[in-house]
This record gives sequence, C-alpha cells and structure tokens, in this order.
Amino acid sequence: MLSDAVFAVLRNETKFATRNKATRNKITHQVLRAETVRLMDAARHCLERPPPAPATTDAHGHAVYTDRDIPGLGKNYLKEEARKAAVATYAFFARYYALRGVGRKVESWTFARVEAELVQAGAPALPVRPRHAETSEGGEEDEWAYQKHIVAREYPGEPLLALLGTLVAMQETVAKSAMASKARDSKRGDKTTPDYGLVHVPPAEEAVVVDAFAELERVRALAAAHGGSRAQQPASKL
Repeated sequence: MLSDAVFAVLRNETKFATRNKATRNKITHQVLRAETVRLMDAARHCLERPPPAPATTDAHGHAVYTDRDIPGLGKNYLKEEARKAAVATYAFFARYYALRGVGRKVESWTFARVEAELVQAGAPALPVRPRHAETSEGGEEDEWAYQKHIVAREYPGEPLLALLGTLVAMQETVAKSAMASKARDSKRGDKTTPDYGLVHVPPAEEAVVVDAFAELERVRALAAAHGGSRAQQPASKL
C-alpha cells in the first residue's frame, strides 16, 4: 500500500482531516505519526533478519518465508523480493516522517537550536507502543524525541543542511509517486469506464497531487533559505 498507492494514503489524510468535525477531542488524521511509524519499525526489524535457510522455496529455489520463519506473517507467505521491498519502504517512510519533523522544527525554531538538539540526540532503544496507544500527554515533545531518535539512528553525524536536502529529495519522490499512482488509477478507469475522463480531473490537477508538489516547493524554499539550494541529495527511491 505504501509503496504502490501513495496517492491513496495522502488522499485519506486529506479526507480524514476534512471530515473531522470534533471539537472536544483532538483526533489525529496523519497516517505517518509516532504510533504507526513505531509499528513500521517493528515490522522492519523482523523483516531485516530472516533465517539463513527458510523452510520453503519456490520452483526456482528462491526463498519463500512463512510464519515459521518470520513471526507475524500468520497464514501469509512472503517472497524474498517482496521482503526486500517491504524493508526499503518501511525505512523510507520512517526517515521521511523524521525529516518532516526536522523541517517543521526549523520553521518554528531557530536553525541553530534544531542543529544543537540533533547533535545532542543519542539513539537509545525506544519500545514499540501498543497499536491503540497514542503519544502521551507530552504530545509534540514526545513525537520530536522519537523523530530525533530516528534521525540519530538513520543519519548519524549528518549535518542539518544535508538533512534538509534529503527531505527535499524525499518529498519529490512522494509527490511524483502520488501522481504516478493516480495516473495508474486513471488509466484503469479509462479502460473500464468510457466517460471516466469526463468526471475526473487529470492526475496532475488532483488536489492531493497539487498539495504534494506544493509541499515540495515549500521544503525547497526552506532549504534554500538556510543556504541549502545546492544541498539537495539525489532523488530517493520508493
């Protein structure tokens, strides 16, 4: 879902935010939040360490994992190619979540303060919370602590300016992936529904896609404002 249907994920965030009429309780509509990223981290941890000799192989001799090899698969099976893709996808979105947090802090704090906090941040093991758990009463403070933990783990010693450049590259990947997944939907729609194009706008004009590219321009401007116009990293793969 994350790797092949980015448009649907972003659309759900927008839909939940728009439909949320609650006034007494704060309801989190973000798909990428501490609760879900912790679950991704737990899944990635399990998938990164498959047994050297799985109990099952396919007709070509390639590894096929079951619950006996990777606890949590249940009645499903997992091929090696899919395992590697899942690890890469979970890693990408955990990093993206953390770097988005860094970008927000740079916007609301001083560059020097964010840089100092990242330099001081260690990477102690943080437990995976139960599925129903949200961040504690610390709220944004707890979320920022988790984002710093991910940055320290994934980008040890990386300068803040380079992190902003990586955020730009990742946001570009997300925006392009959103448009590509919507384009696939539109192509299927055109094949099955003759008047599909009459009631749907082109992928590039979809509000979710427009917002994703607007976010790309925003983080580009943020990086450039701090001298990072040349700090953008090569485009990340998703």
